[in-house]
Amino acid sequence: SAFCIVTALLLFFILGIQEENTNANVGTTICQSNICYETAYRILENMDPKVSPCEDFYKFACGRFIKNSVIPNDQDTAGPTETLRKTVDTQLRAVLEEPLTPKSPKFEQDLKNLYRLCMDEKRINARGIYPLLQLLEKAGGWPVVKDNHERDWSSWSLLETEISLERIIHSGGILFQLGVSKDFKDSNTIGIYIDQPSLGLESELLVKGLSDTSVAAYYEFMVDIAVVFGANRKHAANAMADCLSFEMDIARIMSTQEERRDIDRFYKNKFTIEQLIAIIPWIKWKRLLDGIMPESIQEFTNEILVIELDYLVKLGTLLNNYTKEVIANYMMWRAVNRLVNALSADVEEQKFKFETVIWGITERKHRWEHCLYMVSPRLNLALGYLYVKKYFNHETKDNALIIAHIVQLQMKKAIQELKWMDQSTKNYAQQKAATIVRSIGYPEELASLEELNRFYATMKINRDHFLEAIIDVNSFNNLYSWEKLVKPVIKHDWRDSVDVFSVNAYYDHQGNSIEFPGAVLQPPFFHAELPWYINFGGLGSVIGHEITHGFDDQGSQFNHLGNLESWWDNKSLEMFNHQKQCIIDQYNAFNDTTQTMMKAERLCNALLDLS
Repeated sequence: SAFCIVTALLLFFILGIQEENTNANVGTTICQSNICYETAYRILENMDPKVSPCEDFYKFACGRFIKNSVIPNDQDTAGPTETLRKTVDTQLRAVLEEPLTPKSPKFEQDLKNLYRLCMDEKRINARGIYPLLQLLEKAGGWPVVKDNHERDWSSWSLLETEISLERIIHSGGILFQLGVSKDFKDSNTIGIYIDQPSLGLESELLVKGLSDTSVAAYYEFMVDIAVVFGANRKHAANAMADCLSFEMDIARIMSTQEERRDIDRFYKNKFTIEQLIAIIPWIKWKRLLDGIMPESIQEFTNEILVIELDYLVKLGTLLNNYTKEVIANYMMWRAVNRLVNALSADVEEQKFKFETVIWGITERKHRWEHCLYMVSPRLNLALGYLYVKKYFNHETKDNALIIAHIVQLQMKKAIQELKWMDQSTKNYAQQKAATIVRSIGYPEELASLEELNRFYATMKINRDHFLEAIIDVNSFNNLYSWEKLVKPVIKHDWRDSVDVFSVNAYYDHQGNSIEFPGAVLQPPFFHAELPWYINFGGLGSVIGHEITHGFDDQGSQFNHLGNLESWWDNKSLEMFNHQKQCIIDQYNAFNDTTQTMMKAERLCNALLDLS
């Protein structure tokens, strides 16, 4: 979620000044610490006093920030969130580069060794693309590379390739996603789901075709990577054009973000293996599950949730329109694309060329930043443990919990004051607001050495080569996910909590919880020494935003237990949708030639910011 807090910070600051000026005797209570001076200076620097707040409050509050800010060459945006993210990245670098001691636990050794392997560019470049090329050969080979396109691909198997890619490099599914999640109507149970895939480029862009700048850059990226892997450029251009055509057709049969916000529409699609085979016969589902599920999991007999049934039906038809060689080329391309950041400089250079078009960046990030982004999401708990140990204390967490509690109480009050909602729906909404779980800072278990040792006890990572080490960590995380099927469900499992170093905040529908990582509890959003009105303006506004996610167009589909349930009175729901349409109309009135203003998540966040 976006941190739209600058105006809120200013508003609370002004209120504080006004309160001070009404009573000359309270001068001794004015905050004079360094952090208060820094905060006041930042707010005043962002303001444009030449603009009347009655005419344009946004420009009054943020005018000079907009005018004077320069987006760094290695970023696509600039703002308080990005500033804090830079601070956190620097903190994480210090954690990763701190020397090991004789008492360092094994998970810390593994974490820092993975970072060290990534930093060793000389060794990575010396090995080049061959380690991954060898793995692709084990998975059946990439047709476009060297002489592979001259082979007979008539006996090639999509099913066996999907299984091999998952076993060998843990690709995460190419033509569809298959994984584990909580049941939407019973968040105390875990099941298998099948969903439409992620693509190499957003589906909204791919459907525009090669006339779109981003799609053209993506195609060039595909060809360049194939050439680096040994393909003839002319042949690669033709082969990857076919791959792109296939991927664009996949994008056309996928559901849009807007359609996917209606969760109830796909919950009806729960099938046994036998039913799934009858409905989607183009793939042997039992063989697929047996092939990719870990040996520790016995045969799965429960129903499987098919999130996008229509997509799978259409995919079966689409596959008949392309040769096996094209489909094999595409699957291998997507597998390679997911690991390009773990490869040599010649591969990374092609990725950077692509990103200059997509994101507008003109400067590569430092190597340590690249390695941080490779390591942190994969060994997040290990890094989180060390981050909390070095940078956080309970006082910060306790003060933030107080703010969250007060905002939560105000949410209940605001619900009661709604004119358009009936009392029965208000009662349900207030119950949901009252039972929201507040996860602030970090879970207590994350600070426990014993818990971390237990979690990482079975992890084994290659200690010599970065690519293989990354694949090993992916394997460990993949096993953890699958084994949830055979272990007791923990409603709010600390191991699945938001990364403590994430510069963002979240609302979890199925947990009915708000999560504010420890990294957010720093300036400009929060500081224990700042006056309460500043912390309410910074952190409080974001907490309010996230709590309201529980009542937006998607969150409103879940009850106070985090289960999918219709709890709205029909008339109140009709009024909610009417007011939602007013927001859509308001934002679509803005003239933006690059996009339709009101799409899925933008609509959601616009509703929350205005509320």
